[in-house]
Amino acid sequence: MQEKEIYFKKAKFWNMVCLVLEFIGVLSGLYSLYTLFTANYKDYKELGEYGDKMSQYLASPLNRGISIISLVISIILLVMYFKANNKLKNEIIPSKVPYYCAIIWSVLSVIINLLITPDMGSVGGMGNFVIIIGIVSMIVGLAIAIVPQLMTLRNLFKLDSED
Repeated sequence: MQEKEIYFKKAKFWNMVCLVLEFIGVLSGLYSLYTLFTANYKDYKELGEYGDKMSQYLASPLNRGISIISLVISIILLVMYFKANNKLKNEIIPSKVPYYCAIIWSVLSVIINLLITPDMGSVGGMGNFVIIIGIVSMIVGLAIAIVPQLMTLRNLFKLDSED
């Protein structure tokens, strides 16, 4: 029985980490949508070809649609994390679905961003360096995004094996 309480505490902690990160993601998504729909694209024109490509990408319906879908998914996950938190408080094992969905969406969003982000070319002759930094930051960001879900799932599976 002692081990079960420990796994509930750990699952609750990691679920709270998921909840806080998702809340920050929702706030970020709301700000992103605001700036996406109210941006002054004339400022981008002053940057020349680079700015022109960037303004076309930002103003595209595809980019706006994906931003809206991402925000809706984040809100749904946030609600599911709140529900899981309430269940964990009462020492009831919650569904694993939100954690799997979050992991899948994290991976899909990285793939989607790789596919739809335009090639901006070499910026100041540092093209390869920028590409390497971009890849490393995506990998690190993806790892940070899915570690809390993996840790929550680990503890939920441990609780399942205790029953």
